[in-house]
Amino acid sequence: MAYNNRETHIAVNMAEQALQQHQIPFDIIFDQQIDEISKYYVIVLANQESLTDELLEKIKRYVKNGGGLVVTGNTGLYDGWRRLRKMRGLEDIFGKIGTEFRNMGDLPSETVSSGARAVEYGRGRAVYLPELVRTEKEIRLGYSTRWEMPVNANELESAIIWAAGKRLPLTVNAPEWVGVSHDTQSQREVIHLFNYRDDQPVVGITLQYYDDVSKAWAVSPDRDKRMEIDFEKSGGVSVLRIPRLEVYEIVVLEK
Repeated sequence: MAYNNRETHIAVNMAEQALQQHQIPFDIIFDQQIDEISKYYVIVLANQESLTDELLEKIKRYVKNGGGLVVTGNTGLYDGWRRLRKMRGLEDIFGKIGTEFRNMGDLPSETVSSGARAVEYGRGRAVYLPELVRTEKEIRLGYSTRWEMPVNANELESAIIWAAGKRLPLTVNAPEWVGVSHDTQSQREVIHLFNYRDDQPVVGITLQYYDDVSKAWAVSPDRDKRMEIDFEKSGGVSVLRIPRLEVYEIVVLEK
């Protein structure tokens, strides 16, 4: 993206931490990948103040064609040269920022910030959250990085689910210190599980993959051999249970 300031970096860090601790797999998208965003269910722009006109047009086209969008703070307030826009870059999606909230369907009303907006735009959905609220703990950037989840992390999660407009393909039931990434290949899904607590193995992780699976197995540097994973199918959902996660596990679902 174009130049963004320290507040943007803090907002991005908080968003990443919320997604990680809520086990929502995500990728970081760079300018060079903007033409590939159609493969994602939802794009999150956490206080991305400076966006070029070209990026804005591609993001709006993505939403209009059925994509989901969640933006926070001052996203789109400046152009790619850090010049203040007369009209915020995404106002033709949300209307004037700061106007009254529209109901987000299944988003619990008690988690909705004042000034939040949720709209349908073309075939897609978009949510505006005024801010990701910091905790009282210090957030540090650079070599001594320390990230914290925002106070309204649940609101961000609910906004993402609503903006997707459909069920996300993978649900993970695990402690918040377990990270997840998810890659789709031609005939299989590859799920990476990370245990960020080196003093405590995790037992009883459950994965729900919303499609049929023919075979499931896992490999890990913590074991000598591949492990076959039992799973159950019910109503098009495949449920897998990972008996124990030491540090790192790669789970492969063959379709």
